[in-house]
Amino acid sequence: MALTGDANKILESGISLNSVGIENWALSRPQALAAIEDLKSLKLTVLGGDVIQFVQDTPQLTYDNWFCEIEDNESNIAFAKRSLIVAKSFISGYRNADVPEPFFALVLGLDRMHPPDSEAGN
Repeated sequence: MALTGDANKILESGISLNSVGIENWALSRPQALAAIEDLKSLKLTVLGGDVIQFVQDTPQLTYDNWFCEIEDNESNIAFAKRSLIVAKSFISGYRNADVPEPFFALVLGLDRMHPPDSEAGN
């Protein structure tokens, strides 16, 4: 995942998933929620994410996940804001008895979402 240095610094607060061939980080629920707040200032989208559990210190995908896609006639800035709300809602509400301590790998949009000139004043 080729992200900006600032985005990497935010995600690096988690546990690296490189050992299982995933170029990302597993964030605890509090870390993931804090990361979303920090990503808001970078104007990056959260396109979705995966739920990770650690079994004997080895990260494993649970195959629980979420995604967010841009809607017809939705501006980029509105999509960016909505994607953060969707991610925060999923992470806050995630419950699975088989995953008592979930971690989350965020999938970020690589492009910063800036408002078009007509939205710049909002």
